[in-house]
Amino acid sequence: MLDIEPIRLAIVRNLAVTTGIFTIIAEQSNEQPAYPFIAIKFTTLGKQVGRATQYMKEDGQHTERDIEMVLSVSSFSEEMDESINNAYAAFQFFEVDGIQTLQEANIAVVKTTEISNRDTFISIEYERRTGFDVRIRTRAHSIKEFDSIDTININN
Repeated sequence: MLDIEPIRLAIVRNLAVTTGIFTIIAEQSNEQPAYPFIAIKFTTLGKQVGRATQYMKEDGQHTERDIEMVLSVSSFSEEMDESINNAYAAFQFFEVDGIQTLQEANIAVVKTTEISNRDTFISIEYERRTGFDVRIRTRAHSIKEFDSIDTININN
């Protein structure tokens, strides 16, 4: 079973701490925070990579599989340069500064795309957005418990 919440929290919290930039999960029902901020959006979830590994232990049959996800990371600002600089700080987190922290949370960065302009026109002005995508991999683990046999009657 894959629990997405610890993965999401590890990324959002550590990205915010490492970069010093307020970080949120995109497209939530909450009000948009004040600029500048970084928004993370999971665009692909649960793509299985390779084959599952199964093994037996006393508590049941264990299954492990590698799962890939794609995140869209966007920096939001009213100023173009600030948006670009914050996107680069987030990029550095996934490429360098956050690698060990993510590994401790069982998350591996597979690939980051180039940083690109994602500006949006809002009525008479632009909301400055700069971002990139990140492909990550983690391991899902599940246990299928054995049915136990309490007694066996043998008739001759």
